[in-house]
Amino acid sequence: MRSIATAVEQYQVDFNFYPKVAGSTVRDIINYVTPTYIKKMPVNDGWNMAFAWVGDSTNGNDYTIICYGKGGSRDSGLSSEPRTTSFTADIYFSNGQFIQWPEGLQID
Repeated sequence: MRSIATAVEQYQVDFNFYPKVAGSTVRDIINYVTPTYIKKMPVNDGWNMAFAWVGDSTNGNDYTIICYGKGGSRDSGLSSEPRTTSFTADIYFSNGQFIQWPEGLQID
């Protein structure tokens, strides 16, 4: 996720906006960031599920990359606590930083 985000951030530095793609997966932004910002972009997470992409297709002001965790099913969204101990929880990376992530002793 961080490699994808680094490429997207480099794109933003050059164009002053993120890729203007609403999209549904990171495959939708491949043509914007490869090969200039990343040679080969990972499109699947460690569980071989596609990374989701949510972007601002009008102004390019923000983006979010989502990994749906082990099992690939979407949770109800962001929790009130950004850190989780479950690999089944969604992982969010938005506008240059993780906003929900697993850490510590994993429970599953």
